[in-house]
Amino acid sequence: KQTELGKIIYDVHAMGNPILWWLATSSVFSILCLIVLGFFKEINYQHLPLFLFILANYFANLLPWIFVTRCTFLYHYMASYVFSWLGISWIIEQYLSSQIIVNRRLGIMMLLLISIAFVYWLPIYLGMPLSSQGFKIRMFGSWI
Repeated sequence: KQTELGKIIYDVHAMGNPILWWLATSSVFSILCLIVLGFFKEINYQHLPLFLFILANYFANLLPWIFVTRCTFLYHYMASYVFSWLGISWIIEQYLSSQIIVNRRLGIMMLLLISIAFVYWLPIYLGMPLSSQGFKIRMFGSWI
């Protein structure tokens, strides 16, 4: 519920972390690309069973909702989202354990972005007071 006392807004949204949402969802497509490239380049992937597990479960939980014509909500994506977390955690782990320093920095940067975004949107998760401008900035204008 949103109430405005003067210029202070108290609002609670269980919207999740947008950076984590986008990185996790993109990890599924990154894993899909890795599988396709692996078949064309004839690379022996030791992680192929993990990739197939993530993709099969992600799409098995997403496909029932793709063709629904009525209004769907964010919680319909949650079952798929769990498997996209597995994908992003595998990718970040690969970056952090890489011998290439650029990859390790990329893994650290991804973790920092997710953490910073969590702290940035924390007032909306907890219903803490925000100015109307602070609220609008966190909602990207009117994205919800």
